[in-house]
Amino acid sequence: MGLSDIKTKCGKLAYVKKIIYDLGTGVVRRGDSAYDMFVDLVGDKKYTNIDYFTIVPNRRNYSSLETQVHLLDGTIDVFSWNKCALGRVDTDHKKLRDIMRSAIVSDILSFKRDAVCCSLCCKTEFLQVDHIYPFRDLANSFISLHGSETNPEWISHWVMYHKQNATLQILCSGCNYKKH
Repeated sequence: MGLSDIKTKCGKLAYVKKIIYDLGTGVVRRGDSAYDMFVDLVGDKKYTNIDYFTIVPNRRNYSSLETQVHLLDGTIDVFSWNKCALGRVDTDHKKLRDIMRSAIVSDILSFKRDAVCCSLCCKTEFLQVDHIYPFRDLANSFISLHGSETNPEWISHWVMYHKQNATLQILCSGCNYKKH
């Protein structure tokens, strides 16, 4: 049985979720048992030059996973298997910012590792990393300088740009929610 055999959205979502979580983080290449399912998810009409897929920790919710499609030209596109299974589509701008967030996960985790308490209220639980200068604005300024072609060189330039220009702070989830 494959994804196309399942008729309900809830059934598709459960099917895909089980496969992804059974696989865990890693690479899915042509010939692997889950490869065709990933191609079905992203739609074979959208990508004609797929090299492989990766499953990585989700940059916003580290207890969940996200998926990336790697194209033969070196570009990477982040896609939501959840949205794909339910038939929803992200805008290109949202996908680009998702790729940018994924590229800086290790920097964010490194910054958070040394966190002790919220910068505003001193709570010690539910700590999050916050961009003082909003991530959206930082990403947009980088895109205006470097365009939006997500090849490996572009991504490494973005990571360096983020390291040099991001101003980060630790906030508890309550203070972060109030800020935004």
